[in-house]
Amino acid sequence: MSRFDRSQLRLLPLHERRHDLTLEVIMELSPVGPSPIRDRMRPIAARLAQARENGAARVLMMGGHVIRSGVQPYLVDLMRRGLISCIAMNGACAIHDFEFALIGATTESVARYIASGQFGLWCETGQLNDVVNAAYAANPGEGMGLALGRAIAEGDYPHKEHSLLAWAYRLGVATTVHVAIGQDIVHEHPNFDAAATGAMSYNDFLTFAAQLQGLEGGVLMNFGSAVMAPEVYLKALSMVRNTAHADGRSITRFTTLVCDLHDLPENPRVEPLKTTPAYYFRPWKTMLARTVREGGEGYYVRGRHADTVPALWTELRALERGEPAPPVVEPGAVVLENPKVLDVRVLAERVAQMRAHGLKVVHCHGCFDLMHPGHIKYFQAARRMGDALVVTLSPDRFVDKGPGRPAYSESLRAESIAALECVDLVAVNQWPTAVETLRLLRPDVYVKGQEFEKLEDRTGKLQQEYAVARELGIEMAFTHEIVFSSTRLLNAYFRATPENGHGE
Repeated sequence: MSRFDRSQLRLLPLHERRHDLTLEVIMELSPVGPSPIRDRMRPIAARLAQARENGAARVLMMGGHVIRSGVQPYLVDLMRRGLISCIAMNGACAIHDFEFALIGATTESVARYIASGQFGLWCETGQLNDVVNAAYAANPGEGMGLALGRAIAEGDYPHKEHSLLAWAYRLGVATTVHVAIGQDIVHEHPNFDAAATGAMSYNDFLTFAAQLQGLEGGVLMNFGSAVMAPEVYLKALSMVRNTAHADGRSITRFTTLVCDLHDLPENPRVEPLKTTPAYYFRPWKTMLARTVREGGEGYYVRGRHADTVPALWTELRALERGEPAPPVVEPGAVVLENPKVLDVRVLAERVAQMRAHGLKVVHCHGCFDLMHPGHIKYFQAARRMGDALVVTLSPDRFVDKGPGRPAYSESLRAESIAALECVDLVAVNQWPTAVETLRLLRPDVYVKGQEFEKLEDRTGKLQQEYAVARELGIEMAFTHEIVFSSTRLLNAYFRATPENGHGE
């Protein structure tokens, strides 16, 4: 039977690729305010601190979107403080981490590059294979996580300070990479050696299993891995329980945490019925129900990684400093939930689906700190320009309107916009400008208010957005409605910003 000849592949340099993410996505290390997510992280923080004190395992498993969310500073700090003893990642994580360290950018549009067959075929990304192949030749018993971390930490990688692999290597934190062959873009490359990758990934599996030998009294967390994490964890746990049982020991009393965007019930210890789609969400039945029945406990926190990871870090920081816990925030008080409010990457998927069905998608972006009639008329006018209106708004950390701004948190601003009938979907942006957002969403029309029609913006952000819109073939349109300024209204009528984001 014939096989595909990889020598015929045409690889291009990475500088010719349009990157969907740059280092601008990397978040600053700072505590977050009270929220229901922080409240739900409080018991996890206590369990992690206790596990560190007792020398039990503190394991973090993760999918590729964690790297793409820019939470690296939080995870590095947790490693530094001994609150993470092992990181287990899939192949996508390793690739994003490697590219960030190498060129300060990562992620490409599947839709753009699959059409020409260029998806994943970039020269410099394939250097990851060279690292693995050389490490395997030098020491067949070494793991992939260690080899990649050492290569980045000791090699010529201009942005290595953002690499989780490099930091784990420096700090002596076990890092394992669990690869499914054929699943990652580097497997397309002519220099991919399945024997080397398979052996080193299996070495990592054994390293991961050894880490779980210390799971009694410990904590295992899964951020965003729906398949790799539950399946690798399940097999490794079976192995360590098998040997522990033979020694008269048990590994049953530990804590699991799953963070994802699925809607799960308050008590996830009850396994979903086989007749429901939820049954096939492996983290629920495997990590929160089946494996903790004998004395363990499972927690589920719904939210974006850009929210859940900082919330956990903030709770651990408060615990170590002896700070009193903030008042419990009831869901709906500050961080509200609305099915129209999505993670920005989920929004991108929905936009792609709408466009695939022939709908004309219109996009608006801004701060929208104080909702006023000008905003409403702007959204209504934009909605009339197409079949669906999606709105993204600036996250709190990138609002540059002056002291005390934003007056309302990103969650409240998103909920306010989602309450409008003319708006179909809303997301909080992850970047300082809409440039990366436009590349991610690819709307048909990008709409600004008439006050921007002359493309005059002292910050230069609008000019950058206009250039990207032209580059991507996105129509730039302007509304002509009544104009107000949130900043002027706040300065004129609000003597102080609302306390705790509740308004007056």
